[in-house]
Amino acid sequence: MTTDTYLLDLKPGPDPYRRHGINREPIYRLKRLLKFAARDCGFKIEWGRIPPPTGNPMIRFSDGPAAEQLLMLKRAPLFLRVTLHTLKQEWNALDQLADKPEPGEAIFVYRRVGEPSYAMIDWTEGRRRVGGKFAAATYAYVAQQPDDATLRNTEKWQAWCVSQVKQCPTTSTPQLGGSGSKA
Repeated sequence: MTTDTYLLDLKPGPDPYRRHGINREPIYRLKRLLKFAARDCGFKIEWGRIPPPTGNPMIRFSDGPAAEQLLMLKRAPLFLRVTLHTLKQEWNALDQLADKPEPGEAIFVYRRVGEPSYAMIDWTEGRRRVGGKFAAATYAYVAQQPDDATLRNTEKWQAWCVSQVKQCPTTSTPQLGGSGSKA
């Protein structure tokens, strides 16, 4: 029989609340109860800090220069500018509305395939709990890339995205509410 292991973020250690007179004994009793209940059910609980999600693939690229890259982004727009910093060899994406490319970055355009989904991811860094809502989507490389001036200027980039959606509206995000016409 295999035993599933679960990591809970209730690390025992020095009690910072003891000097303030707060009774932490109920938490330790709860941990002990969970440990024995888990053992009786056939799985194991380990106590420790939950590590940050390194390498958690949320945004995938099916082809093009970024085919092997995985990124964690907050948004999943229909068109995405993906950047490669030529000196640092680091991949990034300009997913936020205020994002601007740096001078030493090569920019590639990708189009979202299908609808995005979102996940809430939570982890700890040191003693601080962090996390947020992250997008999950797959992107395909756009064969006809716009010129570099369009990619580096936010207003031109947004106008290019709108023109692409108008040229090919059937492959953009589907409209809600059926066919759009009433017979």
